[in-house]
Amino acid sequence: MFTVGMADISRIYFSSATAVIGIPTAIKIFSWSLGLSELRVRSYEALAVLGFVVCFVFGGITGLILANQAVDLAYHDTYFVVGHFHFVLSIAAAIAGFILLVSFLTTVNGTGVMALEGSVMILVGLFSVNILFIILHVVGIEGHPRRVFSSPEAFVLFHNFANVALPALIVTVTLC
Repeated sequence: MFTVGMADISRIYFSSATAVIGIPTAIKIFSWSLGLSELRVRSYEALAVLGFVVCFVFGGITGLILANQAVDLAYHDTYFVVGHFHFVLSIAAAIAGFILLVSFLTTVNGTGVMALEGSVMILVGLFSVNILFIILHVVGIEGHPRRVFSSPEAFVLFHNFANVALPALIVTVTLC
């Protein structure tokens, strides 16, 4: 955001506003954590909510990192920003969609996902997504530019490692 050529006073405002967003978000996370402390993970829905909170916290931390103007200038056109948005937005939507679909099927058909199957799907899905998006963060920190057709040779190992997690994610989404 800070790379568009805005005035210094605007940069200071947006940097401060972004950092201030972290305060109510931190309160929200502590409230969720307190609510989850009473929860016993006995169902896959609870496991999904726990995974969502962990991923949302990680995405929030990367958002606070990007609130720093100097860091944002360095990371703006890298995969770090892509990983941040995917952690905050995509995982939240996918987990909410999964819980909604399971609740809908249980209510309408009386059929749902078995507890073991649901837990395996959530665990494999969260593991795969975390591998993919953490690799995006690491590659972004290393300076891999986004919006390019091909990757530099230095990032082949990271891409190969991410390609191991991708089939597990595709199978999980297909099973849902």
